[in-house]
Amino acid sequence: MAVPNFLQKVSETEWVIPKTYKPGMHVPAKIIGTEGIVAQMDMQVYDQITNVATLPGIINYAYCMSDGHSGYGFPIGGVAAMDVEKGVISPGGIGFDINCLHPETRILTRFGYFRKIKEMEKCTDTVSYIDTENSNKLHDKPVIFLAKESDKPVLKITTKTGHEIILSSDHPLYTGSEFIEASEMREGQKIIIHPFNGIEYEEPSSDIILDENAIRSIVGNRENIVKELKEKSLLPLRYNSAKLPILAKLVGFITGDGWVGSYFSKKRSMDIWSTRIIGKQEDLEEIKEDIFELGFKATHIRTLDYSSTITTGSGSKQEIIGKSTQYHINSQALSVLLHALGVPKGNKSRTKTSVPKWIGKAPKWIKRLYLAGLFGAELNKPCQRKSELTSFTEPSFSQNKIDSLEKDNMNFILEITNLLLEFGVVANKIYRQRIAINTFGEPTHKLALRLSAKPENLSRLWGNIGYEYCAERRRLSMLALSYLNFKREYLKNLEKMIECNEIEISDMKSRVRARKYKTYKGVRISGSFPTFQEFCRTVEIPNSEFIKDEVSEIKNIEYDGYVYDFTMPSRHHNFIANCIVSHNCGMASEAISQPSLRARPGGRRQQGVCQA
Repeated sequence: MAVPNFLQKVSETEWVIPKTYKPGMHVPAKIIGTEGIVAQMDMQVYDQITNVATLPGIINYAYCMSDGHSGYGFPIGGVAAMDVEKGVISPGGIGFDINCLHPETRILTRFGYFRKIKEMEKCTDTVSYIDTENSNKLHDKPVIFLAKESDKPVLKITTKTGHEIILSSDHPLYTGSEFIEASEMREGQKIIIHPFNGIEYEEPSSDIILDENAIRSIVGNRENIVKELKEKSLLPLRYNSAKLPILAKLVGFITGDGWVGSYFSKKRSMDIWSTRIIGKQEDLEEIKEDIFELGFKATHIRTLDYSSTITTGSGSKQEIIGKSTQYHINSQALSVLLHALGVPKGNKSRTKTSVPKWIGKAPKWIKRLYLAGLFGAELNKPCQRKSELTSFTEPSFSQNKIDSLEKDNMNFILEITNLLLEFGVVANKIYRQRIAINTFGEPTHKLALRLSAKPENLSRLWGNIGYEYCAERRRLSMLALSYLNFKREYLKNLEKMIECNEIEISDMKSRVRARKYKTYKGVRISGSFPTFQEFCRTVEIPNSEFIKDEVSEIKNIEYDGYVYDFTMPSRHHNFIANCIVSHNCGMASEAISQPSLRARPGGRRQQGVCQA
């Protein structure tokens, strides 16, 4: 073998790889060895030692001694000195308590899509995890990716609600109070899950959604607006623009529970645009954070008392009194952008609404964000009838419009129906209801789209689409989804018992089978089966989307391929894998201290540290 040409010879026993070799290197890498020794080193040594050079606080050089060969993080023989205040601390840089997951494991991200862990080497996704102190769902970017051949026993763990994960025997899962290695798990062990499945990631195209001309067609030659949107990387807006996911959520939610409009200022001789968003305080705070991430300064959230009198369809008067919490956004650039993306302008009950055309061309996970935003505003929460406590009613999505827009309103409802079909979610009927006469003297109506209440339909609705910007509905839907999964697994077990002749009394056999089929039509399973409320009392974590589950089965399986893991910079050191809260690679909990490790090493995938 020859000495690689990227090595710069310093002396007979010193070789340097410059900082320009790989993006993110803070210092050069230095190899110690004669020409013969260096020529025999495998290429992974150079990839790993240059990864070490990207670590925060590293001083002078990342060194590799003459015994260098590939490790799992540092190469064996790797040495690095770190700044006490700014650097990382590692008791075992070459690898420490490495525990990994099957390559097909689904990793949930901030925007509700998942990637298989084997695909996360070069992505820049923001991954979801649990705050182990208050059980909130948070998000951060992984910093170290690991791929290695399986060298430990591999287990498949199944939970009572049907979630499965394949992992090395030393990989820890979260019980709600601690992380326990898979090999120490037992049937009945409590573990924490987040039952939302999400949508598989699809790479967006670079096609343009909005350009300068689209903005000018709305506001004319308002160059200050165009300039501001450009400065915030919002023009031209493409399907692969980093900020599009937030905008998709906002467009959906504001279409349901917001207002974008303008008034003409004589003093300034122009239209002045603004936005108002209505919701609960905690949801508006979440929106406020997203608006800030888009690059706009926050304005104000305030709650006001209101009262109004409406004329019902029958002609009687009805007074409405209440409170309204609103988020006022004074940015004209953002308001114009939202309207350009499809948010109706002005009084929505008197304005045509439609699904933006660009949504139809977007990847499915972007469509999900739009729908979830819209549903956070307009789809009712999981509900039950008093007489049916083990099943749920039809979810309803509704829109109010003046009667002259009924055809347009129906078209919008049908557009939503077709969009839902892409997710396998089907509707039953559309209901029309006469509402009131508005202040303009116009009669109004409501069209309500009722979705099928079949368990599999609800599971796709709540497990693949869900709600955005509505924490209460999101939390309740996770409980409802877990309950449906629990019921499904219960019925599966009954069927297995029947097939295995474990129930030998013939009339009992027929009774159980009848209950099985009726359950999927919303009929109660049996008097002893827990109601949804009873189920919630045993599994709910207060004010959290996370759910208590328990291990139902542990199996040893044969697997000799690659296994994968990555490091989360958060001190909570976990992520959501196949809906189960999983510890990140053991190297992270021991190897990373303050400040959080945020370097993103580059290079091709190897059995070691790579770009995450």
